[in-house]
Amino acid sequence: MVVVNITGALAGSQFEPSIAVNTLNPNIMCVVAVDTSTGPTLTGFYRSINGGSTWTTTVLPQPAGYAGAEAPTIDYTFPNTFIVTVHLFNGINDGTIASYTSFDDGLTWQPPVIVQAGFGTIVHNDEPFIAVDRSPGSPYRGHAYVGYTPLATTSSAIFTQRSVSQGISWDPPDRQSNPRGIHDRAALAVGFSGQVYAGYIITGPASPSALLRISYDGGITYQPPLERQATFISSVVPAPSPLPVPNYAFRVQTNLSLGADISVGPNSGTVYAVWNDARAGYTDVLLSESPDGLLWSDPISITGAPPGTQNFFRRLPYHPLREQLELFITPIE
Repeated sequence: MVVVNITGALAGSQFEPSIAVNTLNPNIMCVVAVDTSTGPTLTGFYRSINGGSTWTTTVLPQPAGYAGAEAPTIDYTFPNTFIVTVHLFNGINDGTIASYTSFDDGLTWQPPVIVQAGFGTIVHNDEPFIAVDRSPGSPYRGHAYVGYTPLATTSSAIFTQRSVSQGISWDPPDRQSNPRGIHDRAALAVGFSGQVYAGYIITGPASPSALLRISYDGGITYQPPLERQATFISSVVPAPSPLPVPNYAFRVQTNLSLGADISVGPNSGTVYAVWNDARAGYTDVLLSESPDGLLWSDPISITGAPPGTQNFFRRLPYHPLREQLELFITPIE
């Protein structure tokens, strides 16, 4: 397989990438990333119509009043729709979530939509993650869901919002977690029947663990009720940040990533959770799986990496052609 450098000809830096593929026409691939090629920190958009052999590159238009953007994610639904969510900021004094929608495979984009406005350092919405329902067995196909974290000075929470208009408008926010915990990023996945899995890792103030809530009605309500403890996936030992790697200073969050098998294959309906974890004395990537999101297997290491190496940047996207989940992991010694 040929490795293609999508942004090699661009100036500046490109990082925090996210990719989505048109399930009906896998030659169409869309990528977003933080992009400084034009100077400011903006949302880079890169598109291929030949399966990744060649790419066009640009930046998405910045809404008026915001200095920059970061943490973009992208997802796809039928037939030709791609939706992007980003975190907008004015220096460090804002935290607004916005979305962009393309109905023609990324060729053109609707004007950006404010999902949830931020208010300086008092309500600073951060780390958005987009998941769009494209399951053949779902009555909610086309619904979009975004998760994010409003940060406070010593605590944070996980919020979600849904769109039934493919990102043109968004319903009010729904809090998924205790507002007095310490969270970094929401994890979202959509199951075969349209279940919305909203997960997260709480790293403090005590008993770090991976937790999950599930919606069976297209994001209207989530179970268990918020006043009860969310479904337990696993205990977690957060990775040290920065990682203890000589001559480097990697900032690593202990985040959850979810995936759901929406194929008609033998593992259809299975839900997967991965996260970086330091229980072995070094940072490894662990996986748990569940047939329904309610009962989870004991976590296992899936890196095969030598003890003492540092493994992180885990992602768990669903590959529609192979009817399987692929893991993206960065190991370093």
